Amino acid sequence: MSNCLSLDLGTKTGFCVFRFENNAIRVIKSGTKNFGQPSKTHLGRRFVCFRDWLIRILAECEIGAVYYEQVYGHTGVQASHVYGGFLYHMAAACDDMSVPIYGIGVGTIKKSATGNGHASKEEVIQAVQQLGFSPIDDNEADSIAVAVTVNRNRGNYASV
Repeated sequence: MSNCLSLDLGTKTGFCVFRFENNAIRVIKSGTKNFGQPSKTHLGRRFVCFRDWLIRILAECEIGAVYYEQVYGHTGVQASHVYGGFLYHMAAACDDMSVPIYGIGVGTIKKSATGNGHASKEEVIQAVQQLGFSPIDDNEADSIAVAVTVNRNRGNYASV
């Protein structure tokens, strides 16, 4: 059985490496990786750093599938562009390594984690904490919530 990776894509990308054990998930490692734009560097540098990091995680952790928070709308143009850049690089890296990707809508993740498809960031963090996890921020909490959603809805996603 392969490990899986769940992602909350963004400048501060939340990640969770996990595997299925019985009817639960076992988190191997999780956290937040900051891909903020370093000063005086080329605009695309954050995406190159993200792609390099992702390829390393996919290989080192023997990832068999990637699940990500699929966002359909952003409040700002810049956020939308940044998300699109991370999404593109994730898809390309996974394609290069023959790792399937599955997008899960934000509302689906929130409903699975909290029972409310419109839950706040704080409510998602609390729900993840109630399951025994200790996320450092909302990005890590979201990536864990993605993993929890996949586990609770395994029949809807490919087996890994």
